[in-house]
Amino acid sequence: MFRALLFILVLIAVAPARAKLCNPIKERCFSHGGSSTKPAYPSRSSGINLNPSAVPTEDAWGIETIVFDGADFSLVKGTGRIGAALSPSNSEETFFGPPGFEIDQVFIQRKIDHKKYKSQKINLATAIGLVNNNHKGLRRFEVNLGVIGKYNRVAKKVGPGAGLSGIAGPITFGYSRGKDQYVIDLNPYGISSTVTYKYDTETLSAGIYLSTFAFDYSKLTITDEFESQVFITLLTGSLLLKRWILTVAQKKEDSARLKFDYKTNTLVDQRIKTDYFTGVQFAATKVIMIGAYYNYYLLNDLAFGATLFF
Repeated sequence: MFRALLFILVLIAVAPARAKLCNPIKERCFSHGGSSTKPAYPSRSSGINLNPSAVPTEDAWGIETIVFDGADFSLVKGTGRIGAALSPSNSEETFFGPPGFEIDQVFIQRKIDHKKYKSQKINLATAIGLVNNNHKGLRRFEVNLGVIGKYNRVAKKVGPGAGLSGIAGPITFGYSRGKDQYVIDLNPYGISSTVTYKYDTETLSAGIYLSTFAFDYSKLTITDEFESQVFITLLTGSLLLKRWILTVAQKKEDSARLKFDYKTNTLVDQRIKTDYFTGVQFAATKVIMIGAYYNYYLLNDLAFGATLFF
C-alpha cells in the first residue's frame, strides 16, 4: 500500500500539472521552505528532534501546535543565519521518533485508552549555517550545524545532542547523535523506587528535494545502557503544492519490544513492526497552515495541527 501511494506521489510530482505548484527553492512554501533540511517531514519539530541542525534559520518566527489528548507545541525563531527552537514535548512514541520506555501494563492500558506517551522533557535546540553559497536549484549548497539539550524534568538532567545536515542541489543529507533518558516511577506498583533508562540515539538520513516533491530516508538506532538496540527505518514522501502538502510515510521498527494488537488488546511477539502515516496540510492564509495527521502518536489516531509564521 505504501509503495503504491509513494509511486502515485512521484508520478504526480513529475507529471505536468494544471494547478500552480510551489517551488521551495525559489519561494517560501510554509513549513517546507527556506533552509529546512527535512523538507519531507510534516512538522518542524519532527525533523528537529531527530537532528537539531534542521532548526530553520530564516529571519522569522514560527509557532507549531499539534492537538491530540492535549496539545504539543514548539516555538522557532531565526535571525537569517542562526535559528533556535523550544518545545516542552518529547518525540518518543510518535511516528517520527524513537520508541518509549514503559512497563507492559502501562503500555497496554495507554494503547487501550488512546493516551499519548507522557512528556518529561523540555527541548532547546539551535542551529547555525556553516556554509551557504546562496545559489538556487542544482547549484545550491548548504551545510548546517545544530546542537540540542533535552532537559528531563523528573531526572533533573540534560541529555546533549548534535547534528550536521545539508542540501547539495536536489540532495539532502544529515547525521546526528545524542544522549537521552526517561524515568519510570514504580511507586504505583508497590515498589518505592524509580528506574531511569539511559540510551544513546544515532540518526543517518538522505533524501531528494525537488520543486514539487520531497523524499527522505532516515535510519535511527537506539542503544541503551545494557547494549540492547532498536533500529527504526523511516521512509517519508511529501507532495508540495501551492496551498497543499500531502505526506505519506512508512516506519519499520526492528526490536525485541512486544507489539500491541488492537484486535485482542494484548501484546504479541513480533520482531519487525510496521506502521503507516498520512497527513494533509493546507495553507489557509499566507501565514497560517492547518493540517490533519493520521497515526502521528502511533495510536491509529487523528491529530490536528496548526503553524503560524510571522
